Amino acid sequence: MEIEHYWAGALRRAVIDGDVEYGSVMAGQSVGMVHVERPVVDIIAKLVREAEEALAR
Repeated sequence: MEIEHYWAGALRRAVIDGDVEYGSVMAGQSVGMVHVERPVVDIIAKLVREAEEALAR
C-alpha cells in the first residue's frame, strides 16, 4: 500500500502539477512521439547541438 501511495503521488506530480523532473510519467504518454530509433550517442549529440544553438541566440 505504501508503494502504491508513492506511485500515485509521483504520477500526480507529473500529470497534474506538470513536474516531470520529480514526478513519474507513463511510458505510453510519450511512446507515440517516437518515429525513429537512433543510437543514444546521436540523440545526445543533437541535444547538445540544439542547446548550443539556443544559447547562441
